[in-house]
Amino acid sequence: MPPKDKDDKLPPAMGPGSKIRALIDALKKHLIITEDKKKRQLLIDFTSIGLKTLPIEIPKNEEVWSCLPIVIPGWLL
Repeated sequence: MPPKDKDDKLPPAMGPGSKIRALIDALKKHLIITEDKKKRQLLIDFTSIGLKTLPIEIPKNEEVWSCLPIVIPGWLL
């Protein structure tokens, strides 16, 4: 959905100030954020689509890295 005004631009998908909501829907549906009282955790579930490499948008997204620890089932980091 395009922004309504010039001031309502989406944040960038990669780089400084990037947000998860700016990622494409194909990537967002595999990101699950869980929040406790003091921490946020990101679960990346790519097991159903058989990716061998992580899409470049994930490691370059600032909000993804603010959710440490990141859990990717079946991957060794």
